Amino acid sequence: MEINLAVQLEPEFEKLERAGVVLVKEAEELQISDAGAEARAAALFLRAKDHKKIVGVISDGFVKDAHANWKKAVARREGLEQPADRVIAILNPRLAAFHEEKERARRQEEFRLQEEARKKAEEEKLEEAVAAEQMGQADVAENIMEAPTFIPTIVIPKAAAPDGVSYQDYWSAEVTDLMSLVKAVAAGQPGASISFLEANMASINGQARSLKTGFNIPGCKVVCKKVPKDGRR
Repeated sequence: MEINLAVQLEPEFEKLERAGVVLVKEAEELQISDAGAEARAAALFLRAKDHKKIVGVISDGFVKDAHANWKKAVARREGLEQPADRVIAILNPRLAAFHEEKERARRQEEFRLQEEARKKAEEEKLEEAVAAEQMGQADVAENIMEAPTFIPTIVIPKAAAPDGVSYQDYWSAEVTDLMSLVKAVAAGQPGASISFLEANMASINGQARSLKTGFNIPGCKVVCKKVPKDGRR
C-alpha cells in the first residue's frame, strides 16, 4: 500500500520539484535594493511558504504512513534483539568481574613471589658476606654488602580470555565537583582545557528571550535578529 501511494504521488512530487527549482532560481537572482524589489521578495517569500504548505498537504499522509511503518519495523527489530541484549547485559559485568578477580589474584601472587625472590637474594647476599667475613676477608664482605642486590623479576603471564572473547579497558571521567573544574579552567591550570566546559545554549538563549535588552551575563551578548514571517491570516 505504501509503495502504491508513493507511485500515485510521484507525478505531484515531480511538479513540486520543478516548482521548487524555479523558486530557488528566482531567489538567487533577486537583489533587494529598492521598495519594488522588496515587494517582489516578499511575494516570493510568501510563494515559498505556500509551496511548503502544498508539499505538506500532498505528502503528509504518505510521510506519516512511512514513519509509522518505520517505527513498527524498528520496534520489531528491537523486540527480536531484546533477549540477546539481556544476555549481554547480564554477562558483561559477570565476565568482567571474574576477569578482574583473576587479574587481582595474579598480581597478588606475582607480588608474593617477587617478595620471596627479594628476601632470598638478600639472604644469599648476607650469607656470602658472612662467609667472607669468617674467612678474614672483611673488605670482600663489605664490598658484597655495598653492591646492588640482584633480584630476578617475577612475571606471571596474564590469564587467557575465553575463546572468542577479549577484554578492553574503557577509561572515562566523572565530574564530582563542577565548581572546582570551573575554577581550574579559569585559573589556567595545566590540563584543564576550556573545552571541558560547554555553554548550555538552550538555557542562555531562554534567558536572552526572557530578558531581551536586560540580558547582561559576563562573556555573553544579546543578539536580536529580524526574521520575516507569514503575516497573512
